[in-house]
Amino acid sequence: MPKFELTARVAVVCTIALIVLIGILGKQDARGKIAWDWPFIGVYALLFLCIASMYISRGQIPYAIATAAFILATAVFDTMENLSADPQTHLIIVSKPKWFCFFVCVLLTIPLFATVRTWLTGVIMVLLLVAGVAGLIGTLLMPPGAHQSTQLVFGSSGAAILAFLLACIIFVRSPKILLP
Repeated sequence: MPKFELTARVAVVCTIALIVLIGILGKQDARGKIAWDWPFIGVYALLFLCIASMYISRGQIPYAIATAAFILATAVFDTMENLSADPQTHLIIVSKPKWFCFFVCVLLTIPLFATVRTWLTGVIMVLLLVAGVAGLIGTLLMPPGAHQSTQLVFGSSGAAILAFLLACIIFVRSPKILLP
């Protein structure tokens, strides 16, 4: 099996795992959320590193480097957020940069689908664009110590996950469509 196809299959598994973990996270108390956030960090980091690997397979090295750098920064900030003892400080110092890096990664995935001309990849690109831009706006508007804009941030991350789920459907139905 070619490396690109294997990487795409791992990305499909990661996307499904993210959906399952989101369901689990939604039912946890604060302590449980942090406990389940650790595997969540690993899974989303692996998903975006798979996307970076796909860019390498296509010879799109700048996208690969940017995606890998921003998702690793996201994971570091998310880890710092989980270890933070002061929730007021972590919102400014850790959460905003975490979400900013995450939504930059979301925007960086758009070119992966730009070469595939189907209506479904068009929907995926629009979802990723809306999720990325709305998420960045929500992140920048996030006031210190308050959570009014977190609905926009979480809704935007949900739209990004929906886009990845649609990409999984494309890949499972027609694996060669995303291959370089």
